[in-house]
Amino acid sequence: MTYTWTMNTYTILMSTLLETLPFSIPERFHWVAQDSNGAWWGYTVEPHRSDFGWYENEVGESERLGETAPVNWEQSLLKVEKAAK
Repeated sequence: MTYTWTMNTYTILMSTLLETLPFSIPERFHWVAQDSNGAWWGYTVEPHRSDFGWYENEVGESERLGETAPVNWEQSLLKVEKAAK
């Protein structure tokens, strides 16, 4: 499966990081973000940022995907768009 991330230059750098993560992103998730502790989460709807991470505000679904060292977690929210086949 191929993903494209479209936002800004920082997001392109983050997408390169995401491609090297030791876990995959299930198709049902349209957003991914890293918490301050390094945990990566997938979300079906755009999450909101809290003091230490992200939350889905009781709407949609989320799942912990894996963990890496924290890297600018406050700006880690990325929209995942499936590339055309």
